[in-house]
Amino acid sequence: MTDLAIKLLNANVSRFLCLLFLFILFNCSNKSENKVIPAPAGENILPQSVSGDSLEIIIKNIPPQTAASLMYNDFDLSSKNIYFENTSGISRTVSQKILKPVNSDYTLLYRTFTMTDNKFVPHYHNYFIGQPVDRIEFVFNEKNGDIKLENNNGTVINYDNITNAYQEITRKTNKITALQKVRQIENLHADNKKNFTDNNLLSLNDLVFYKQLSLLSPEDKRIQNYLLSLEKPVWSTDLLGVIYQYLQAKKDSIYLLNLNKSKNSVYNGLIEIGIANHLVQYKEGKYPDYARNLEWFEDTEYYKNHKDSLKKLLETDKKPESVKNQILSFDVHDGDRVVKLKNVLSAHKSGYYLLDFWATWCIPCLQNIEAMHQMDLPKELEIFYISMDRTKDKEKWSGKARNMDLFNSYLFAETQNNKNIIRKINLNELPRYILLDKDFNVVHPNLATPQEADFLKELKTYMK
Repeated sequence: MTDLAIKLLNANVSRFLCLLFLFILFNCSNKSENKVIPAPAGENILPQSVSGDSLEIIIKNIPPQTAASLMYNDFDLSSKNIYFENTSGISRTVSQKILKPVNSDYTLLYRTFTMTDNKFVPHYHNYFIGQPVDRIEFVFNEKNGDIKLENNNGTVINYDNITNAYQEITRKTNKITALQKVRQIENLHADNKKNFTDNNLLSLNDLVFYKQLSLLSPEDKRIQNYLLSLEKPVWSTDLLGVIYQYLQAKKDSIYLLNLNKSKNSVYNGLIEIGIANHLVQYKEGKYPDYARNLEWFEDTEYYKNHKDSLKKLLETDKKPESVKNQILSFDVHDGDRVVKLKNVLSAHKSGYYLLDFWATWCIPCLQNIEAMHQMDLPKELEIFYISMDRTKDKEKWSGKARNMDLFNSYLFAETQNNKNIIRKINLNELPRYILLDKDFNVVHPNLATPQEADFLKELKTYMK
Protein backbone atom coordinates (compact mmCIF):
# COMPACT_ATOMS: atom_id res chain seq x y z
CA MET A 1 0.00 0.00 0.00
CA THR A 2 1.42 3.40 -0.93
CA ASP A 3 2.10 6.21 1.54
CA LEU A 4 -0.79 8.22 0.07
CA ALA A 5 -3.15 5.30 0.49
CA ILE A 6 -2.12 5.03 4.11
CA LYS A 7 -2.82 8.72 4.61
CA LEU A 8 -6.21 8.34 2.99
CA LEU A 9 -7.04 5.44 5.27
CA ASN A 10 -5.97 7.50 8.23
CA ALA A 11 -8.53 10.13 7.34
CA ASN A 12 -11.21 8.53 9.47
CA VAL A 13 -11.29 11.30 12.02
CA SER A 14 -13.27 9.47 14.65
CA ARG A 15 -10.18 7.29 15.13
CA PHE A 16 -7.74 10.14 14.96
CA LEU A 17 -7.27 10.78 18.67
CA CYS A 18 -4.87 7.87 19.14
CA LEU A 19 -2.91 8.00 15.88
CA LEU A 20 0.64 6.74 15.84
CA PHE A 21 0.84 5.47 19.39
CA LEU A 22 2.75 2.49 18.07
CA PHE A 23 5.18 4.81 16.33
CA ILE A 24 5.64 6.32 19.76
CA LEU A 25 6.10 2.93 21.32
CA PHE A 26 8.83 1.67 19.04
CA ASN A 27 10.64 4.87 18.16
CA CYS A 28 10.65 6.74 21.47
CA SER A 29 10.91 4.01 24.08
CA ASN A 30 14.58 4.78 24.66
CA LYS A 31 13.88 8.32 25.84
CA SER A 32 13.58 9.45 29.42
CA GLU A 33 10.11 9.72 30.92
CA ASN A 34 9.64 13.44 30.57
CA LYS A 35 10.61 13.53 26.91
CA VAL A 36 7.89 14.56 24.52
CA ILE A 37 6.56 11.89 22.21
CA PRO A 38 5.46 13.29 18.83
CA ALA A 39 2.22 11.96 17.40
CA PRO A 40 2.57 11.46 14.06
CA ALA A 41 -2.02 10.70 10.14
CA GLY A 42 -9.43 19.21 -16.94
CA GLU A 43 -10.37 22.35 -15.03
CA ASN A 44 -9.27 23.00 -11.49
CA ILE A 45 -12.49 23.26 -9.53
CA LEU A 46 -10.96 23.48 -6.06
CA PRO A 47 -8.25 25.64 -4.50
CA GLN A 48 -4.92 24.15 -5.56
CA SER A 49 -1.52 24.13 -3.87
CA VAL A 50 -0.13 27.64 -4.00
CA SER A 51 3.16 27.32 -5.81
CA GLY A 52 5.88 29.40 -4.20
CA ASP A 53 3.55 30.78 -1.51
CA SER A 54 4.90 29.37 1.74
CA LEU A 55 4.15 29.36 5.44
CA GLU A 56 7.09 29.48 7.84
CA ILE A 57 6.50 27.75 11.17
CA ILE A 58 8.92 28.33 14.04
CA ILE A 59 9.00 26.38 17.31
CA LYS A 60 11.31 27.89 19.93
CA ASN A 61 13.05 26.24 22.85
CA ILE A 62 12.85 22.60 21.72
CA PRO A 63 14.95 20.59 24.20
CA PRO A 64 17.89 18.42 23.11
CA GLN A 65 17.05 15.13 21.38
CA THR A 66 13.35 16.02 21.26
CA ALA A 67 10.88 16.35 18.41
CA ALA A 68 7.47 17.90 17.84
CA SER A 69 5.11 17.83 14.89
CA LEU A 70 2.16 19.70 13.42
CA MET A 71 -0.33 18.41 10.89
CA TYR A 72 -2.26 19.98 8.05
CA ASN A 73 -4.38 18.77 5.13
CA ASP A 74 -2.89 18.82 1.65
CA PHE A 75 -4.79 19.93 -1.47
CA ASP A 76 -6.46 16.48 -1.66
CA LEU A 77 -7.34 16.70 2.07
CA SER A 78 -4.85 13.93 2.92
CA SER A 79 -2.96 14.44 6.18
CA LYS A 80 0.62 15.69 6.15
CA ASN A 81 2.99 16.03 9.09
CA ILE A 82 5.62 18.71 9.61
CA TYR A 83 8.40 17.55 11.93
CA PHE A 84 10.55 19.77 14.15
CA GLU A 85 13.45 17.79 15.56
CA ASN A 86 16.33 19.02 17.68
CA THR A 87 19.17 16.53 17.42
CA SER A 88 21.69 18.78 19.18
CA GLY A 89 22.79 18.78 22.81
CA ILE A 90 21.18 22.13 23.71
CA SER A 91 17.73 23.70 23.38
CA ARG A 92 17.18 25.18 19.94
CA THR A 93 14.69 26.99 17.73
CA VAL A 94 13.62 24.88 14.76
CA SER A 95 12.00 26.36 11.66
CA GLN A 96 10.19 24.63 8.79
CA LYS A 97 8.53 25.96 5.64
CA ILE A 98 5.61 24.41 3.81
CA LEU A 99 3.75 25.38 0.69
CA LYS A 100 0.31 26.60 1.61
CA PRO A 101 -2.06 23.74 0.77
CA VAL A 102 -4.80 25.95 -0.68
CA ASN A 103 -5.45 29.58 -1.52
CA SER A 104 -8.05 29.89 1.23
CA ASP A 105 -8.02 29.51 5.03
CA TYR A 106 -6.87 26.21 6.54
CA THR A 107 -5.91 24.63 9.86
CA LEU A 108 -2.88 23.30 11.68
CA LEU A 109 -3.24 20.59 14.33
CA TYR A 110 -0.95 19.76 17.22
CA ARG A 111 -1.35 16.17 18.40
CA THR A 112 1.21 15.02 20.96
CA PHE A 113 1.53 12.74 23.94
CA THR A 114 3.86 13.34 26.86
CA MET A 115 4.74 10.42 29.09
CA THR A 116 4.95 11.53 32.72
CA ASP A 117 4.92 9.16 35.68
CA ASN A 118 4.15 6.26 33.34
CA LYS A 119 1.04 8.02 32.06
CA PHE A 120 0.32 9.37 28.59
CA VAL A 121 -0.88 12.97 28.72
CA PRO A 122 -2.32 14.24 25.42
CA HIS A 123 -1.90 17.78 24.09
CA TYR A 124 -4.36 18.61 21.30
CA HIS A 125 -4.60 22.05 19.70
CA ASN A 126 -6.52 23.34 16.69
CA TYR A 127 -5.27 26.46 14.88
CA PHE A 128 -7.15 28.35 12.19
CA ILE A 129 -4.70 29.96 9.74
CA GLY A 130 -5.85 32.90 7.64
CA GLN A 131 -4.60 32.47 4.07
CA PRO A 132 -2.42 35.65 4.05
CA VAL A 133 -0.43 34.47 7.11
CA ASP A 134 3.13 33.53 6.12
CA ARG A 135 4.84 33.23 9.52
CA ILE A 136 3.87 31.70 12.89
CA GLU A 137 5.91 31.29 16.08
CA PHE A 138 5.32 28.78 18.88
CA VAL A 139 7.17 28.26 22.15
CA PHE A 140 7.81 24.73 23.34
CA ASN A 141 7.11 23.95 27.01
CA GLU A 142 9.85 21.58 28.12
CA LYS A 143 8.03 20.65 31.33
CA ASN A 144 4.86 19.27 29.78
CA GLY A 145 5.58 18.96 26.06
CA ASP A 146 2.91 21.45 25.03
CA ILE A 147 3.35 24.39 22.66
CA LYS A 148 2.01 27.92 22.96
CA LEU A 149 1.25 30.32 20.12
CA GLU A 150 3.53 33.33 20.65
CA ASN A 151 2.94 35.59 17.67
CA ASN A 152 2.09 35.70 13.99
CA ASN A 153 1.72 38.26 11.26
CA GLY A 154 -1.94 37.74 10.52
CA THR A 155 -5.11 35.95 11.58
CA VAL A 156 -4.37 32.83 13.59
CA ILE A 157 -7.02 31.50 15.98
CA ASN A 158 -6.73 28.72 18.53
CA TYR A 159 -10.26 27.28 18.45
CA ASP A 160 -9.78 24.55 21.08
CA ASN A 161 -12.58 26.03 23.17
CA ILE A 162 -15.06 25.59 20.31
CA THR A 163 -13.94 22.04 19.54
CA ASN A 164 -13.80 20.95 23.18
CA ALA A 165 -17.29 22.29 23.94
CA TYR A 166 -18.85 20.27 21.12
CA GLN A 167 -16.82 17.13 21.82
CA GLU A 168 -17.75 17.24 25.49
CA ILE A 169 -21.35 16.71 24.39
CA THR A 170 -20.79 14.07 21.71
CA ARG A 171 -18.52 11.97 23.93
CA LYS A 172 -21.01 11.67 26.78
CA THR A 173 -21.64 8.03 27.73
CA ASN A 174 -24.17 8.40 30.58
CA LYS A 175 -27.05 6.81 28.64
CA ILE A 176 -27.76 9.97 26.69
CA THR A 177 -29.19 9.24 23.25
CA ALA A 178 -27.80 10.47 19.94
CA LEU A 179 -30.94 12.56 19.45
CA GLN A 180 -30.42 14.26 22.83
CA LYS A 181 -26.83 15.00 21.90
CA VAL A 182 -28.00 16.53 18.63
CA ARG A 183 -30.34 18.83 20.53
CA GLN A 184 -27.51 19.90 22.84
CA ILE A 185 -25.06 20.70 20.04
CA GLU A 186 -27.85 22.60 18.24
CA ASN A 187 -28.26 24.76 21.33
CA LEU A 188 -24.51 25.29 21.58
CA HIS A 189 -24.35 26.21 17.90
CA ALA A 190 -27.15 28.76 18.35
CA ASP A 191 -25.55 30.26 21.46
CA ASN A 192 -22.19 30.64 19.71
CA LYS A 193 -23.85 32.37 16.76
CA LYS A 194 -25.31 34.91 19.17
CA ASN A 195 -22.03 35.45 21.02
CA PHE A 196 -19.54 35.46 18.15
CA THR A 197 -19.13 38.59 16.06
CA ASP A 198 -15.96 37.62 14.21
CA ASN A 199 -16.69 36.00 10.84
CA ASN A 200 -13.86 33.51 11.25
CA LEU A 201 -15.24 32.32 14.58
CA LEU A 202 -18.69 32.01 13.05
CA SER A 203 -17.23 29.93 10.24
CA LEU A 204 -15.39 27.68 12.70
CA ASN A 205 -18.53 27.31 14.79
CA ASP A 206 -20.36 26.03 11.71
CA LEU A 207 -17.49 23.74 10.73
CA VAL A 208 -17.20 22.04 14.12
CA PHE A 209 -20.96 21.83 14.56
CA TYR A 210 -21.47 20.04 11.27
CA LYS A 211 -18.53 17.77 11.95
CA GLN A 212 -20.15 16.64 15.22
CA LEU A 213 -23.61 16.47 13.64
CA SER A 214 -22.22 14.19 10.94
CA LEU A 215 -20.98 11.82 13.63
CA LEU A 216 -24.28 11.79 15.50
CA SER A 217 -26.71 11.89 12.58
CA PRO A 218 -24.88 11.40 9.25
CA GLU A 219 -28.10 11.36 7.21
CA ASP A 220 -29.25 14.76 8.50
CA LYS A 221 -30.21 16.83 5.44
CA ARG A 222 -28.59 19.92 6.92
CA ILE A 223 -25.16 18.39 6.26
CA GLN A 224 -25.68 18.39 2.50
CA ASN A 225 -27.06 21.93 2.65
CA TYR A 226 -23.96 23.01 4.55
CA LEU A 227 -21.62 21.47 1.99
CA LEU A 228 -23.60 23.02 -0.86
CA SER A 229 -23.34 26.45 0.76
CA LEU A 230 -19.55 26.47 0.98
CA GLU A 231 -17.72 28.96 -1.20
CA LYS A 232 -14.34 29.05 0.52
CA PRO A 233 -14.20 26.05 2.87
CA VAL A 234 -11.77 26.00 5.77
CA TRP A 235 -9.38 23.26 4.62
CA SER A 236 -9.21 20.94 7.62
CA THR A 237 -9.59 17.54 9.20
CA ASP A 238 -13.02 18.67 10.41
CA LEU A 239 -14.07 19.32 6.82
CA LEU A 240 -12.81 15.89 5.82
CA GLY A 241 -14.82 14.42 8.69
CA VAL A 242 -18.05 16.00 7.47
CA ILE A 243 -17.47 14.70 3.94
CA TYR A 244 -16.47 11.25 5.18
CA GLN A 245 -19.63 10.75 7.25
CA TYR A 246 -21.82 12.27 4.52
CA LEU A 247 -20.53 9.72 2.00
CA GLN A 248 -20.70 6.86 4.49
CA ALA A 249 -24.42 7.49 4.78
CA LYS A 250 -24.74 7.50 0.98
CA LYS A 251 -22.36 4.70 0.10
CA ASP A 252 -25.13 2.43 -1.21
CA SER A 253 -26.11 5.08 -3.76
CA ILE A 254 -23.02 7.15 -4.59
CA TYR A 255 -23.44 6.11 -8.22
CA LEU A 256 -26.74 8.02 -8.28
CA LEU A 257 -25.10 11.37 -7.55
CA ASN A 258 -25.23 13.78 -10.44
CA LEU A 259 -22.65 16.39 -9.55
CA ASN A 260 -22.50 17.93 -13.01
CA LYS A 261 -25.96 19.40 -12.50
CA SER A 262 -24.87 21.14 -9.32
CA LYS A 263 -23.98 24.78 -9.80
CA ASN A 264 -21.57 24.63 -6.87
CA SER A 265 -18.21 23.55 -8.29
CA VAL A 266 -16.67 23.67 -4.80
CA TYR A 267 -19.23 21.14 -3.57
CA ASN A 268 -18.56 18.93 -6.60
CA GLY A 269 -14.83 19.01 -6.00
CA LEU A 270 -15.12 18.29 -2.28
CA ILE A 271 -17.40 15.31 -2.89
CA GLU A 272 -15.13 13.89 -5.60
CA ILE A 273 -12.11 14.14 -3.29
CA GLY A 274 -14.15 12.48 -0.55
CA ILE A 275 -15.22 9.66 -2.86
CA ALA A 276 -11.60 9.01 -3.81
CA ASN A 277 -10.73 8.63 -0.12
CA HIS A 278 -13.83 6.49 0.43
CA LEU A 279 -13.12 4.07 -2.42
CA VAL A 280 -9.48 3.64 -1.41
CA GLN A 281 -10.54 2.79 2.13
CA TYR A 282 -12.98 0.09 0.98
CA LYS A 283 -10.98 -1.40 -1.87
CA GLU A 284 -10.09 -4.52 0.14
CA GLY A 285 -13.42 -4.79 1.94
CA LYS A 286 -15.91 -4.15 -0.80
CA TYR A 287 -19.62 -3.66 -0.07
CA PRO A 288 -22.39 -4.63 -2.55
CA ASP A 289 -22.48 -1.37 -4.54
CA TYR A 290 -18.73 -0.70 -4.49
CA ALA A 291 -18.23 -1.65 -8.16
CA ARG A 292 -21.06 0.60 -9.33
CA ASN A 293 -19.71 3.48 -7.26
CA LEU A 294 -16.22 2.96 -8.67
CA GLU A 295 -17.51 2.87 -12.25
CA TRP A 296 -19.41 6.11 -11.62
CA PHE A 297 -16.35 7.75 -10.02
CA GLU A 298 -14.15 6.88 -13.00
CA ASP A 299 -16.33 9.21 -15.09
CA THR A 300 -15.79 12.24 -12.82
CA GLU A 301 -13.48 15.14 -13.60
CA TYR A 302 -11.41 14.51 -10.49
CA TYR A 303 -10.65 10.92 -11.51
CA LYS A 304 -9.84 11.94 -15.08
CA ASN A 305 -7.45 14.65 -13.85
CA HIS A 306 -5.69 12.27 -11.43
CA LYS A 307 -6.16 9.01 -13.30
CA ASP A 308 -2.62 7.63 -13.04
CA SER A 309 -2.26 8.05 -9.28
CA LEU A 310 -5.85 7.07 -8.44
CA LYS A 311 -5.79 3.98 -10.64
CA LYS A 312 -2.77 2.73 -8.74
CA LEU A 313 -4.32 3.55 -5.37
CA LEU A 314 -7.56 1.77 -6.23
CA GLU A 315 -5.91 -1.44 -7.37
CA THR A 316 -6.63 -4.31 -5.01
CA ASP A 317 -3.61 -5.96 -3.47
CA LYS A 318 -2.54 -8.75 -5.84
CA LYS A 319 -1.56 -10.82 -2.81
CA PRO A 320 -4.60 -10.67 -0.53
CA GLU A 321 -3.20 -13.50 1.58
CA SER A 322 -0.30 -11.28 2.64
CA VAL A 323 -2.48 -9.20 4.96
CA LYS A 324 -4.00 -12.38 6.38
CA ASN A 325 -0.60 -13.90 7.04
CA GLN A 326 0.69 -10.74 8.69
CA ILE A 327 -2.25 -10.63 11.09
CA LEU A 328 -2.07 -14.32 11.94
CA SER A 329 1.64 -14.06 12.72
CA PHE A 330 1.07 -11.17 15.18
CA ASP A 331 2.68 -11.90 18.57
CA VAL A 332 0.55 -11.75 21.74
CA HIS A 333 1.07 -12.68 25.37
CA ASP A 334 -0.82 -15.79 26.44
CA GLY A 335 -0.03 -16.15 30.12
CA ASP A 336 3.75 -16.40 30.41
CA ARG A 337 4.19 -17.32 26.75
CA VAL A 338 4.36 -15.29 23.57
CA VAL A 339 2.30 -16.98 20.87
CA LYS A 340 1.03 -16.25 17.38
CA LEU A 341 -2.46 -14.82 17.03
CA LYS A 342 -3.31 -17.73 14.74
CA ASN A 343 -2.80 -20.15 17.66
CA VAL A 344 -5.16 -18.10 19.82
CA LEU A 345 -7.88 -17.91 17.17
CA SER A 346 -7.58 -21.59 16.27
CA ALA A 347 -8.58 -22.53 19.80
CA HIS A 348 -11.95 -20.79 19.29
CA LYS A 349 -14.07 -22.07 16.42
CA SER A 350 -16.38 -19.36 15.11
CA GLY A 351 -18.05 -18.20 11.93
CA TYR A 352 -16.35 -14.79 12.14
CA TYR A 353 -13.72 -13.12 14.30
CA LEU A 354 -13.61 -9.41 15.13
CA LEU A 355 -10.19 -8.16 16.21
CA ASP A 356 -10.48 -5.08 18.43
CA PHE A 357 -7.12 -3.32 18.81
CA TRP A 358 -7.34 -0.98 21.81
CA ALA A 359 -5.38 0.42 24.78
CA THR A 360 -6.21 1.39 28.36
CA TRP A 361 -5.14 4.99 27.75
CA CYS A 362 -7.26 5.33 24.57
CA ILE A 363 -10.54 6.97 25.60
CA PRO A 364 -12.29 6.38 22.24
CA CYS A 365 -11.29 2.70 22.49
CA LEU A 366 -12.99 2.36 25.88
CA GLN A 367 -16.08 4.22 24.68
CA ASN A 368 -16.36 1.90 21.68
CA ILE A 369 -16.03 -1.19 23.88
CA GLU A 370 -18.87 0.13 26.07
CA ALA A 371 -20.93 0.74 22.92
CA MET A 372 -20.40 -2.85 21.74
CA HIS A 373 -21.44 -4.20 25.15
CA GLN A 374 -24.86 -2.64 24.58
CA MET A 375 -25.31 -4.03 21.05
CA ASP A 376 -27.13 -7.10 19.82
CA LEU A 377 -24.16 -8.56 17.96
CA PRO A 378 -24.43 -11.56 15.60
CA LYS A 379 -24.17 -14.88 17.48
CA GLU A 380 -21.63 -16.29 15.02
CA LEU A 381 -19.19 -13.46 15.85
CA GLU A 382 -16.34 -13.94 18.33
CA ILE A 383 -14.56 -10.79 19.54
CA PHE A 384 -10.86 -10.76 20.44
CA TYR A 385 -9.53 -7.74 22.30
CA ILE A 386 -5.86 -7.06 21.63
CA SER A 387 -4.41 -4.40 23.91
CA MET A 388 -1.53 -2.31 22.60
CA ASP A 389 -0.39 -1.35 26.11
CA ARG A 390 3.26 -1.70 27.04
CA THR A 391 4.41 -4.95 28.61
CA LYS A 392 5.35 -3.07 31.79
CA ASP A 393 1.69 -2.02 32.06
CA LYS A 394 0.46 -5.61 32.03
CA GLU A 395 -1.28 -5.28 35.41
CA LYS A 396 -3.06 -2.13 34.31
CA TRP A 397 -4.26 -3.91 31.17
CA SER A 398 -5.42 -7.05 32.97
CA GLY A 399 -7.26 -4.96 35.58
CA LYS A 400 -9.06 -2.90 32.94
CA ALA A 401 -9.94 -6.05 30.98
CA ARG A 402 -11.47 -7.61 34.11
CA ASN A 403 -13.40 -4.46 34.98
CA MET A 404 -14.86 -4.26 31.48
CA ASP A 405 -15.68 -7.99 31.30
CA LEU A 406 -13.46 -8.57 28.28
CA PHE A 407 -13.23 -12.22 27.31
CA ASN A 408 -10.58 -13.30 24.78
CA SER A 409 -8.38 -10.42 25.91
CA TYR A 410 -4.68 -10.48 25.00
CA LEU A 411 -1.72 -8.14 25.31
CA PHE A 412 0.46 -7.57 22.26
CA ALA A 413 4.16 -8.42 22.52
CA GLU A 414 6.87 -5.82 21.92
CA THR A 415 8.74 -7.83 19.30
CA GLN A 416 10.54 -6.86 16.12
CA ASN A 417 8.06 -9.04 14.26
CA ASN A 418 5.17 -6.94 15.54
CA LYS A 419 6.97 -3.74 14.70
CA ASN A 420 7.28 -4.90 11.09
CA ILE A 421 3.63 -5.98 10.93
CA ILE A 422 2.40 -2.68 12.33
CA ARG A 423 4.22 -0.87 9.55
CA LYS A 424 3.21 -3.25 6.75
CA ILE A 425 -0.54 -3.34 7.43
CA ASN A 426 -0.85 0.23 8.72
CA LEU A 427 -1.79 -0.87 12.23
CA ASN A 428 -0.88 2.55 13.58
CA GLU A 429 -4.22 3.89 14.72
CA LEU A 430 -6.50 3.04 17.61
CA PRO A 431 -9.17 1.88 17.87
CA ARG A 432 -8.94 -0.48 14.89
CA TYR A 433 -11.36 -3.24 13.93
CA ILE A 434 -10.46 -6.09 11.56
CA LEU A 435 -13.05 -8.69 10.56
CA LEU A 436 -11.97 -12.26 9.68
CA ASP A 437 -14.06 -15.18 8.44
CA LYS A 438 -13.95 -18.76 9.78
CA ASP A 439 -10.85 -19.50 7.68
CA PHE A 440 -9.13 -16.33 8.98
CA ASN A 441 -9.45 -14.54 5.64
CA VAL A 442 -9.62 -10.76 5.99
CA VAL A 443 -13.22 -9.81 5.24
CA HIS A 444 -12.67 -6.15 6.13
CA PRO A 445 -9.34 -4.60 7.23
CA ASN A 446 -10.75 -1.43 8.78
CA LEU A 447 -14.37 -1.54 9.92
CA ALA A 448 -16.26 1.51 11.14
CA THR A 449 -16.05 2.01 14.91
CA PRO A 450 -18.96 0.87 17.13
CA GLN A 451 -19.83 4.50 17.87
CA GLU A 452 -20.35 5.21 14.17
CA ALA A 453 -23.80 4.82 12.69
CA ASP A 454 -22.60 2.32 10.08
CA PHE A 455 -20.94 -0.17 12.42
CA LEU A 456 -23.69 -2.77 12.81
CA LYS A 457 -24.84 -2.29 9.23
CA GLU A 458 -21.29 -2.84 7.94
CA LEU A 459 -20.75 -5.80 10.21
CA LYS A 460 -23.91 -7.60 9.14
CA THR A 461 -23.29 -6.80 5.46
CA TYR A 462 -19.85 -8.41 5.51
CA MET A 463 -21.02 -11.40 7.54
CA LYS A 464 -23.59 -12.47 4.95
